[in-house]
Amino acid sequence: MTSRRLRPAVAGGLALALASLAGAPADAARIGDRLYVVQYDHDQNRFSNALRTGADFLAGGAGRSFQILLDGYGVLSAVRGVAVVQREYVEIKRKHPDLVVIVCKESADSLARANKGRRVPYLPGIRIAPCNGLRAKLEKDGWRPALGF
Repeated sequence: MTSRRLRPAVAGGLALALASLAGAPADAARIGDRLYVVQYDHDQNRFSNALRTGADFLAGGAGRSFQILLDGYGVLSAVRGVAVVQREYVEIKRKHPDLVVIVCKESADSLARANKGRRVPYLPGIRIAPCNGLRAKLEKDGWRPALGF
């Protein structure tokens, strides 16, 4: 008897939730529209998976954003000529120019010091930005970590 009484209440609640979603502005960012991945190691399979995940996610609809943050040894993935997966990066970046790959400035500076001050050749389209507190800022702004990374 209680299950029959519960069904109309659940159906009414579901209808109310759907109605409220229909009234939401189209340009408002929804949870899951902005994802990021952080890579600390020089694992080319993981970098490839992050690139493919970003490409699939961005192909899913307009208004989505995806960032890959490279820190620590992960910075090596962005140095030109270090790994074969970089060909895949170039192809994906050409198809999805809104895919953002950020090299942490702190790690990039450390790599430059290890390289005796010579310029490190990064892949085209790579951004270098400070990462101190970046994850906290991203999450405050509504970004979520991509599942599985």
